[in-house]
Amino acid sequence: MFSKNNTYKYTIQLIAEILSFENSNEYLRKKLKSGNIDWDTFVMVSSRQLVLTTCYCRLEQRELLNLIPDDLVLYLKDITTINRNRNLKLIDEIKEISQAFQTAKIDYVLLKGSALLIGNYYKDCGERMVGDVDILVSPRDISKAYQLIKDLGYQQSIGFNYENKEFRHLPRQFTGDKFAAIELHSSVLDQKYKNHIDDKLILKNKTNCNGINIPSSYFLNITNIMGVQINSKGYRYRQWFLRTMYDSVILNLVKEKKLLDDYRNNKYVNDYLAKYWAIFKYLKLDGYSKKMNSKIRYYNLKLRYYSFNQMLYKLKYTFYNLYDRFILFLANMSYRANIFKKLMSVTK
Repeated sequence: MFSKNNTYKYTIQLIAEILSFENSNEYLRKKLKSGNIDWDTFVMVSSRQLVLTTCYCRLEQRELLNLIPDDLVLYLKDITTINRNRNLKLIDEIKEISQAFQTAKIDYVLLKGSALLIGNYYKDCGERMVGDVDILVSPRDISKAYQLIKDLGYQQSIGFNYENKEFRHLPRQFTGDKFAAIELHSSVLDQKYKNHIDDKLILKNKTNCNGINIPSSYFLNITNIMGVQINSKGYRYRQWFLRTMYDSVILNLVKEKKLLDDYRNNKYVNDYLAKYWAIFKYLKLDGYSKKMNSKIRYYNLKLRYYSFNQMLYKLKYTFYNLYDRFILFLANMSYRANIFKKLMSVTK
């Protein structure tokens, strides 16, 4: 009689083994048949990590769905079908936008999940959950592109309640009758981090896939890393995102020797690789082993003591939230005016 293992570390590593292309079907089959898996924990963790549909597709591709509970198979199949249909609609909308940009001679390139979908990096387009459609546009064309998106019907927008001139993208554009929410980027990273990626090189080295511009594999990989480490604050909070790591798997990050050499001393990349190594055990990087050992041990401890790690995260998040707002209050006149306006409305 097996006791079910519901520890966070065990579940994360099980998910990584399902997503991996390195371990054998026989190895995974034995693990799935062990009776040692808490499927409720599996669903909870993979949902939070946005890889639930990815796990279903990988198990289907490996022909291992018969080893998980029948009701779970039906549930996963339903949400994957919904996600696949949504992504197919997104692809049609992206094609329309790309055609309009090319007609208007706008220099652009898709980013992140939408670029990977268009690039056919997934065996099944239902694998990847995609949020916004992020598009990097040359700064000289960004205003023109924003108006063009409005003309295509994306009349609604969500932005800041104050001026933020150094932010990386314009207000999100959307409409009720389309699936895509568009974020037009003048830069991949905010102004203070722009030295980590050259936006001009991303545009210069783009590739065309069926008439749509996407980054080269080098820049797909580095924007993937920097986006999660800096924009999503993965580095600040030492958090991991399995959806992003799976993107690194399908992008074959470990084979991007030039990128790994170019960013060998970059703290954001090194931190990402340590997380990646701690979770996807098979990862091998020449010249990184000794340097990474302490970082990998650190992340193994965070995985093992997840509840304590979450408590620290909440404390850290509270501190940085207050700190960031305080700095913004001092530095941004528009933000101060908005705060005072809200205070006045409360006191009336």
